Amino acid sequence: MISVMEFAHALMDRAIEKSVTMSHLKLQKLAYYCQGLHLAVHNTPIFTEDFEAWRHGPVVDTIYHEYKRYGDTLIPHQPSEAFFDLTPENQEMVDFVLDSLGNLGCWELVHRTHTEAPWKDVYVPMSYGGASITKDSMKEYFDTVLTSRQDAQLASVMDNYLEVRELSKRVRLPNEVETEDDFLNWIKNF
Repeated sequence: MISVMEFAHALMDRAIEKSVTMSHLKLQKLAYYCQGLHLAVHNTPIFTEDFEAWRHGPVVDTIYHEYKRYGDTLIPHQPSEAFFDLTPENQEMVDFVLDSLGNLGCWELVHRTHTEAPWKDVYVPMSYGGASITKDSMKEYFDTVLTSRQDAQLASVMDNYLEVRELSKRVRLPNEVETEDDFLNWIKNF
């Protein structure tokens, strides 16, 4: 496992390659999504440090103190090879998060985190610092996010299947397909 600052450098390196701009507020939120999704997918954290529930969403104190001097401006970052020091699983997660959320602005990301349980459940208004957002609460929340996303993808595949079936009448769902896993395996082998 690496430190959050090693991860922050790797995330910014890859963001530059993908033309994703980065303020310290956006860096915090993208690191949060990388950590949460990694916990859900791989059952392990990427970095050791915990997030805290601050006014503008999840924050790692170390990142905040390193980059607070930039305020709401972009962080000037000289690319290095830090991204390639990550494990393949970590690289994959960074790419996924940057591809799916990197185009969002920092305030949209703040708003998203304010609607999600890990931050919302522990944030105390008007407090200095913030309550700890546990890795367990992040894993639990992002497990539900992944399940919901899989359910939505399955629904989309099923809708497309039904449209194709209605149009062509050539594709039939086999009788032995009874569960989501059966269906996904059937689709992969179709």
